Amino acid sequence: MKLNFFSIKDYRSIANAKLQNLQTASILLGPNNEGKSNVLHGLNACLTLLRDGRALPSKDGLRMRYIRDSYDWVSDFPVRKQETNPSSPSVFELHFQLSEIEKTSFEKAIRSKLNGVLPIELRFSPNFATFKVLKQGRGGATLSKKADAICRFVGETLDFAYIPAVRTARSSLEVVNDLVDREIRKLSNDTEYAQLLEQIEALQKPVLDSIASKLKNYLKEFLGSAVNDVSLTPNRYRGLSRSYQIVIDDGTPTVLERKGDGVQSLVAISLITGALQETGQDKDIIILLEEPESHLHPKAIHQLREVLNTLGKDNQLIVTTHSPVLANRADVSSNLIVSKSSVTPAASLAQLRDVLGVRTSDNLQHAALVVVVEGTEDEVALRALLTHHSSKLGKAISKGSMAFHALGGASKLPYGLSLLQSSLCNYYVVIDDDDEGRKGYSEAEKALLASAANTTFTKCLGLPEAEFEDLLSEQVYADYFKTRYSVDVTRRPFDKKYKWSKRIRYGLTAAGKSSGTGEAWPEPDEYNDKREIAKLVVAHPESALHPARESVLASLVDVLEAKLDLLTQHRMF
Repeated sequence: MKLNFFSIKDYRSIANAKLQNLQTASILLGPNNEGKSNVLHGLNACLTLLRDGRALPSKDGLRMRYIRDSYDWVSDFPVRKQETNPSSPSVFELHFQLSEIEKTSFEKAIRSKLNGVLPIELRFSPNFATFKVLKQGRGGATLSKKADAICRFVGETLDFAYIPAVRTARSSLEVVNDLVDREIRKLSNDTEYAQLLEQIEALQKPVLDSIASKLKNYLKEFLGSAVNDVSLTPNRYRGLSRSYQIVIDDGTPTVLERKGDGVQSLVAISLITGALQETGQDKDIIILLEEPESHLHPKAIHQLREVLNTLGKDNQLIVTTHSPVLANRADVSSNLIVSKSSVTPAASLAQLRDVLGVRTSDNLQHAALVVVVEGTEDEVALRALLTHHSSKLGKAISKGSMAFHALGGASKLPYGLSLLQSSLCNYYVVIDDDDEGRKGYSEAEKALLASAANTTFTKCLGLPEAEFEDLLSEQVYADYFKTRYSVDVTRRPFDKKYKWSKRIRYGLTAAGKSSGTGEAWPEPDEYNDKREIAKLVVAHPESALHPARESVLASLVDVLEAKLDLLTQHRMF
């Protein structure tokens, strides 16, 4: 069961708003005080009513009790309308998409057929809520009278969690205490347990150990290998069970309440989502998550993004955020912009950047894909090669759909990628397969900015290290070196198994070449020669590649074309 439509009328600051075509993961963006949080609060009230509400005895069977904690008419109905409309309701509409199996289950449980969509209207009045199935004809009225049965069906098929922006150690402790109580209550039918209360601690211990093990797994998803162990320590008795403190061992065992706000926030998110998945294994799950980046270090936000991507594979996520890192750059329309009490799908990356206050250079802002390279000479040469070997990439480059970003050195890779990600840019990395390139990649990978899926190294068989120029045919630059240095780079001593720049320097030194500084090939000369060779590649891209190393570029062309196709499907440009 998936929520694919949600509308709101007269709720808090929202006069009328519609969330259409909700995705598996939908991101709500917008300025403060425009209604992002209110969308989640309203959806929480509706899902709480459907899961926990029960119909009151009445002739029409439509009235339902609602939980004041989730909706309070005095606080939630627009104040400006309360005097003139003292009994008017807040109105919500929810459309649930049912699978074929769920359609069959619905028909069996409710004795009525659906076409695959269950459309429900909920009206929250001052003292009660009303339930209506928005189905044409007499079938809708009949279904509406079965509110209690339909709510039970929804509750048995769907579960949800609302995780507010303020997440403290108390939030996590309440989740743990509820989880412990739920598990301990399973022992209430155990005769031995009932007869031998004095053995309660012994009976509870395996339950607590099991829950602590689950908590450890939940937290490792969010906090990684930093979590060595998790334990529950008794705090005080609550009936037959106790309340507990969470102790996290990340090198030093510490009670959660003494951890920083960022850790407390991540723990609360991980425990709530983990406990929900544990108790609702046979249900579809909706997770409503408000500003998950609150209190987090930038590195932790990148880690959080990966975890949310994992959660979104099996659950439906609806997230509010101010962070560009959490915006969906690959599917722009899944980002919903909340502004002036309305909700509309984002139309472009430029619109997302404007909403989030992101500023970046024009060539990157208008590009669907940014190719990240080490230096400007790599950019010049690679641009020419990609244009020659792929008409699709050539067109994308010419119209600015694909842009290039030169780092000025592999050591700047982590920082450069973090800026691109914060600027909502989709990027792909082409980097030298040498010590510096590998180190830069390793650091970017640890920061969750680079991966094998978005990186190509300039690998060359037979060379322990390689750089971009190793992909080029020696014939491209042989005449250049003969003219400039009076050496033949196609012959000894230029045939050592070194990477290109080291091989050239070794050959020039062995050939007796030197500069005024005493160096055979000082850095200014090296960079100047690389720039001149890049110009030669531009002049002759058809013969620039080394015949034995064409596969690296061919593979790069394939992956860039595939990424552009995917981004085109999602209306990126």
